[in-house]
Amino acid sequence: MQKTTVLMISLLSIVCVTNAHAGDSNKGKTLSTACASCHGKYGLSLSDAYPNLAGQREAYLVKALKEYQGGQRSDPTMQAMVGPLNAQNIEDLAAYFASNRTHASYDPGAQVLQLPFIQVGTNWYQADLKQKPTGDFGLLTDPTLK
Repeated sequence: MQKTTVLMISLLSIVCVTNAHAGDSNKGKTLSTACASCHGKYGLSLSDAYPNLAGQREAYLVKALKEYQGGQRSDPTMQAMVGPLNAQNIEDLAAYFASNRTHASYDPGAQVLQLPFIQVGTNWYQADLKQKPTGDFGLLTDPTLK
């Protein structure tokens, strides 16, 4: 009986930790349009005044947004922006920005090499070697076209 109870508690702990950040990056992408004026499209800021959000750890972003919302972090603009968000909105935004990787990765199963975002002028591009070359930049494609 005692072993069963310990096993059940352990399994519940794993489930709770696994589902701790269940954000939907597609919903987060929709919500992120309000963030773009400061943090840039895809979470890549064009100004040193605002941090990049792309590639940040999801748990960190959730914590930071909740701290702005709760007043533990003091920034009037951020507090106004996150004030109306509910917990799921925060999870979704964090999932979206965390999914915008800023480092190279390779998926051997799909044979896809994804490189970090590349800035050309004021536009951001991402290389995807599975796609056919397009435009003047060869393999560079706008991620919004995927």
